[in-house]
Amino acid sequence: MGVEPEASQDEIKRAFRKLAFKYHPDRSKVPNAEEKFKEASEAFAILSDPEKRQKYDAQGFEGINQQYKEEDIFNSGTFQGTFSEFGFNVEDIFARVFKRDFASQPVYSMVLRGRDLDAQAEITLEQAASGTELEVTLPRLKGCSRCGGSGVEPGDHLVTCPKCKGAGRIEYGAASGLGHVAVLCDRCNGRGEVPGRPCKNCGGNGLEEKRVRLKVKVPPGIDNGDHLILRGQGDDGQSGGPSGDFYVTIRIKPHPYLTRRGRDLVYEATINFAQAALGTNLKVPTLTGKNIVRVPPGTQCGTSLRMRGEGMSSSHGKGDELVHINIRIPEKLTPKEQDLIEKLLKEFEAEELARR
Repeated sequence: MGVEPEASQDEIKRAFRKLAFKYHPDRSKVPNAEEKFKEASEAFAILSDPEKRQKYDAQGFEGINQQYKEEDIFNSGTFQGTFSEFGFNVEDIFARVFKRDFASQPVYSMVLRGRDLDAQAEITLEQAASGTELEVTLPRLKGCSRCGGSGVEPGDHLVTCPKCKGAGRIEYGAASGLGHVAVLCDRCNGRGEVPGRPCKNCGGNGLEEKRVRLKVKVPPGIDNGDHLILRGQGDDGQSGGPSGDFYVTIRIKPHPYLTRRGRDLVYEATINFAQAALGTNLKVPTLTGKNIVRVPPGTQCGTSLRMRGEGMSSSHGKGDELVHINIRIPEKLTPKEQDLIEKLLKEFEAEELARR
C-alpha cells in the first residue's frame, strides 16, 4: 500500500482510500485494475486489524496464512467491518462516483447524475458594487429530441443488457478474491436494458448537445474569484438522472483608478508640497462619480483620508473609500522656484535655531 511499517491507522486508511478510487474496477482505466484493487483490499484488511498486523510484522504472510483466508475476510464480514470501523466502505466508493446512496436502493435503479459545467464571467468593479445580471451562452447536454432521452431509435425498444444479463450490476464473487461486491454495469449504467437499435441522433446515450442561454444574477459586493452556482443547470443525467450544476467564476476587471481592499476602496492621490502644507480640495473619483475631499493643512505623505459609504456593499453594510496621499517632490526647479524654496529653507533653519 506504500506506507511505512510504523504507519498509523489514519495513514493506512488514507493510503487505501487513494488506491481504492484509483483502481476500483467500475471506474478505472488502469490495466489490471481489478487485481490491484483486490491486492489493496487484502492489504488493508490485514493492516487495519491489530492482531493480523502484529503477526504480519513479525512473520509476514506465513504468520497469518491460516487465519487470513478469503472466506474469513469477505464472507464472515471482517472485510466490511474493517471498512466501517474506519468510516469507509465499498458503498462509499460508489456513492462518491455516482452521487447516490447504494445502501438504500438496489443497484439496478441507479441513474447517473449529469456533469457539472463551469464558466468564467468578467464584470467591472462598478457592476460588482451594485450587482448586475449576466447572460451566458454555453453548450449543454440535454435530453435527445429524437428519442426523448431513452437512447432507443424511434420504433425500436430496449433489450436485456448482454453484459449484466438484466441485473444492472456485475457481481464479483469469492473466487475473484473480491468477496461479494457488486458494481454498476458500465454497459447499461444499471438499467439492465440497452437499446435494441441505438438512436441515430445521440448514439444511444439519450443526450445531445445544445447551446443554451442562461441568466446569472450577480449580487452586490461580489469579490474577484467568487463562485455562483445555478443548481440543475449543468448537463442532463443519463437514463433520467438528475442534472448537474453550473458554476460561474467571477473575474473583476482592474479599475483605472480604484483598488479594492475587502469592503473598502483605495484611491492614490498625488499632491505637491505646497498643497500638503497649506491644505487643498481634491476632486476624487468614486464608483458613482466624483466627490470633493478636503486635504487639511500639514498633511503628511502616507496619510489616508476616509470617505464614508463610498466603498463596496456587503452583508455588513457599505465600506469606505480611502484617499491615500502621496506628495510629489519636483526633480527640477525653475530659477524662481529655487529662489523661493531657498528663502523658505532659511526661514525653517531660523525657526530651528530659535527653538534651541
